[in-house]
Amino acid sequence: MKAGTTWLQQQLTSHPKVYFTPEKEIHYFAAPDGESHPMRIEDRVRRFQRVVSNITPENFNPRVKANLIWYTRHYLAMKTSPQWYQRLFAGREPGQWCADFSNLYCLLDAEDWKLIRSVAEEIKVVYTLRHPLKRMWSHAVFHHTFAGSETDLSAWTVEDFERFFVAGRQDVHGDYATNLERLRSVLEPDELMLQFFELVRETPIESLNNVENFLGIEARRYRHERVSKKVNATPPRPMPASFLEYARPLHEDQVRRLQGMGVSVPNSWDSTVADDKS
Repeated sequence: MKAGTTWLQQQLTSHPKVYFTPEKEIHYFAAPDGESHPMRIEDRVRRFQRVVSNITPENFNPRVKANLIWYTRHYLAMKTSPQWYQRLFAGREPGQWCADFSNLYCLLDAEDWKLIRSVAEEIKVVYTLRHPLKRMWSHAVFHHTFAGSETDLSAWTVEDFERFFVAGRQDVHGDYATNLERLRSVLEPDELMLQFFELVRETPIESLNNVENFLGIEARRYRHERVSKKVNATPPRPMPASFLEYARPLHEDQVRRLQGMGVSVPNSWDSTVADDKS
């Protein structure tokens, strides 16, 4: 969450060996019964409504029409199941990876991964980590901006930030060490790739080629001006002292735990952030 997955999707979307569905984040394995968030029919209808709201006579074309057919024929089926999930990728060509982006899959347990293995021919997982403190702030700002809220985060207390992150279970997304430990317990070493948002920003083409190598697909040449463009960037705002007081200990704990697991975090993962606007 807020670690560059939309950017990665946009760079790989035209790769001939990667198949993307019209809906970027399916989340099926996070709620395969289809009766709980985020896979309820009302959740899927809400996403479909967002898609439709962006269609105009000027941008309506055969591809948009095909996407609408995909939503109505497959995605919006009332009941979900492994067969429902597989039908989402009916347009896949032989040899293509099925791309399924989700910020919830790092939270899955062993039983969930058994279901994935029963559906997928092969699994490759890319887990992207971002500077914990900066990611938390970016998420807080993005959440309130996306919700159309005029909340003044600079007036929040430490307790306000704690309520926001814990009540919305956003704290578990930032618990990289626990999530990575869980992923390592269910995936083979060659099935899991760990990458860092900051290094992607510094060397985007090399990072994309690393993902391609991990997937065993042809490495392509990318234009620097395209890969350097930020996607869904959060509006810059300075971090208030109350946020730093709440988040800095969590950040430092993650760095210690990850390093204890043999992970070399980027040098830029410094917790001495006083007025960050990234």
